[in-house]
Amino acid sequence: MIKQDNPLNIFNSYVDKVISGELVAGSYVREACLRHVSDIEKSKTGDWPYYFDEVSAQNLILAWPLTFRHTIGSYAASPFVLEPWQSFIVCSVFGWKHQADGRRRFRQAYVTMGRKNGKSTLAASVAIKMAALDREPQAQVFIGATKREQANIIFSEVGRQCRSNLALHELAEQRQYEIQFGESYVRPLGSDRSFDGLSPHAVIFDELHEWKEQHRPFYDTLTTGFAARKQPLRFTITTAGSTRSLLWKEEETYAKGVVDGSIRDETTFGFIASIDADDDPFNEKVWPKALPNLGVSIDADFIRSEAKKSKFSVTKRNAFIRYYMNREVSASEQAISGEDWQACKGDLTSWKKADAIVGAMDAGGRNDLGAIALVARFNVGKSGDGSALYRYEVKTWSFMDEDTKRDLSQMPWVQFIQRNELTITPYTFVSMRDKLAEESREVGAGVIGFDPFATQGVAEDMMADGFEVVRIQQSRMNYHGAIDQFLSLVEKREIKHDGNQLLKWAVTNLVVTADNSGRYMPDRKNSADKIDPVVAILMGLRLLNTIKPKPTGAIFVA
Repeated sequence: MIKQDNPLNIFNSYVDKVISGELVAGSYVREACLRHVSDIEKSKTGDWPYYFDEVSAQNLILAWPLTFRHTIGSYAASPFVLEPWQSFIVCSVFGWKHQADGRRRFRQAYVTMGRKNGKSTLAASVAIKMAALDREPQAQVFIGATKREQANIIFSEVGRQCRSNLALHELAEQRQYEIQFGESYVRPLGSDRSFDGLSPHAVIFDELHEWKEQHRPFYDTLTTGFAARKQPLRFTITTAGSTRSLLWKEEETYAKGVVDGSIRDETTFGFIASIDADDDPFNEKVWPKALPNLGVSIDADFIRSEAKKSKFSVTKRNAFIRYYMNREVSASEQAISGEDWQACKGDLTSWKKADAIVGAMDAGGRNDLGAIALVARFNVGKSGDGSALYRYEVKTWSFMDEDTKRDLSQMPWVQFIQRNELTITPYTFVSMRDKLAEESREVGAGVIGFDPFATQGVAEDMMADGFEVVRIQQSRMNYHGAIDQFLSLVEKREIKHDGNQLLKWAVTNLVVTADNSGRYMPDRKNSADKIDPVVAILMGLRLLNTIKPKPTGAIFVA
């Protein structure tokens, strides 16, 4: 934490060092500092309607650690001394005022940076200031999120901060979903709950990147209810979104326009801490642009570890860029390169040594590809905490109806047929069922996973033949963990295949799509072509995570 000798010097020094380049900061933070300096000059003319209240700014910097404390992490119980970048946000939002009547200038603040920078702690202290210390009669302060459980993260921090200060503790009356300060209060709201009759003095929007189009009515309700308030505040904190984060994209684009001067709005403040478009996200020198608290609340070794893990996985790399470097990424991305998959090729071992084997079927239609897979798990020891370590091997077979509209004399189909990697059959489901039953009996796989689409009859036949059938719905709940595991296995070369070229083709076709919570799902629509064999493998991995080890070694009989 920093020592405060001269409060306003901390603020001014931060602005000067960002502009001069002495402090590493992204282009939009620099633009925000330049805007402040330009506005100071405008305020000296006497014709501009706003001024920067230096006394108020000094008091804010002095009062913050006396009023608020850190409540979690290594700084728990210590005073909340504003870091220079935090003082820039707080003093800008609350220090700029109207010349005419002293009301605050900024009605909207958009604050974005990478994870672990203490956004929630800062937002909670802003919520308390607006509800308890702003002298607004019957101030309603809402923390808005897609679900109330998410809003409770900041709300819980509000409660902890109130309990850590005797004066706040005596002033606050805490309930399950409301903290009252006399006739004012802080309340968490989620779009999953009913809401009406709101007249907010302040709204704290949490993690706007998670908001989808169906949350717009809730968003609009919270952003249009300020009419009865003289100096309301909308305070948004978030990390970067993906190309599907539409509400986030709207606010991000608008705030960037205000900061760089392409949009004129004197009532919006923006602090956009992000690496720049041409920056290498793995260059440690640019990390402070997105992580202004690096070395304070964020351990550089932790970020190095996250960067190292993300270098060899597209999904992990995009997650690193999005959540730590705070830069927008595509919602869909190619998951595995052909080179990485080829590196996992090798001679398969005896599956009698496997501790679990499962089968899976991904259904195809008349004009589609269908595939079955067997996935074997091998115990290779224990980790330091005693949990089992595994490696995996896979086999796949692919099928297509002879009445398909595809031209099977053209590439790539003709080569797959010539290699006996693609079976053309008049009855796709029957052929897939018979082959899956045959191969499963051969290796001792008694549990089969099915895509419920169009396979009810096949599932019933397999059950009649003595197999345990598990229906695996096509959902993020079922696929996210399997995709994450699959990518990790490929990265670490802990999965082996026999070089099937159709499977390689399907793997390199695979595109995964992430929702706003970072949960992945195979993206059939945006994949380069068919992905059924790799989807069958993902189903097998999902199923294996529920299977107990079976006896192995000499007593095992396939």
